[in-house]
Amino acid sequence: MLTVYPYVLLAGSVRIGIAIFSYAGRITSGTTGDYEGEPDIDVLASGIEKGIADLLAVDTHIKPRFEFMKRAGLARAARIDDAAIPHAFFALSGGAGLIFAVASNCRRLTGLDPRKREVIEAHADFVADLLVR
Repeated sequence: MLTVYPYVLLAGSVRIGIAIFSYAGRITSGTTGDYEGEPDIDVLASGIEKGIADLLAVDTHIKPRFEFMKRAGLARAARIDDAAIPHAFFALSGGAGLIFAVASNCRRLTGLDPRKREVIEAHADFVADLLVR
């Protein structure tokens, strides 16, 4: 078997079925629905695809760069302490607001929750210092 495409049977009052399956290093999803009862199923399916693509981008493209930045000591060379490394990474790789726009991926990548007040304040201070230095 090369690829698996998941399918969910609908029965009774169930109008939408969603399945996500991992097999042989690939992730596939299947969305089954009653278009008469739920006409926006395509929007849901697109959102699931985008979410999976975002996770893949973090793991394959962003995480290796973040880990390299930590290992190479680039932050220390720029006089950035370890606690500020996530702020530096997101500020320099796409703008200061990116850390909040991709909060769940930031949390997954760094363990830092950018929705917490102390993190918001630390990020604001870091970006201000970065701009003023």
